[in-house]
Amino acid sequence: MFILKEGRSAFLEFLRNLTPQILLLSLCFFMGKKLNFSKIDFGNFPPTFIFFIFLFLAIIAGWANASIFMEKFVPLIRIRRAMGLIGKKQSGKRARMRVTYAFKKKMVFLEGIFIIAIVEFGLAGVFVSAVVTANRMSI
Repeated sequence: MFILKEGRSAFLEFLRNLTPQILLLSLCFFMGKKLNFSKIDFGNFPPTFIFFIFLFLAIIAGWANASIFMEKFVPLIRIRRAMGLIGKKQSGKRARMRVTYAFKKKMVFLEGIFIIAIVEFGLAGVFVSAVVTANRMSI
């Protein structure tokens, strides 16, 4: 399995980068606890702006972390190289080739599902940790 061999460093980097996401999302939820989105009040602009900045940063951090982890998945790199041999206008053929490759190489298919599960559970853990942390915070 790729994660237990060459993918160890990518996996550990993914786990290491979850902490800043928890911090950003916790700050976002903490700022959002006291906001009232049911009415428009320009006196409430600074906390609302800070809330949306932290939310945007948390989303971008999550996307960047997951995409870097997925890019380092070697079988996907092999598929991308094979896709480069087919013209870009033949998108149907490219899709069929991806599916065929995945089913011929059962382990690649299972590892792909495993990698996606890791990303999903990692980001779900970030969300839960951020909510719990934000609920415990007080000024």
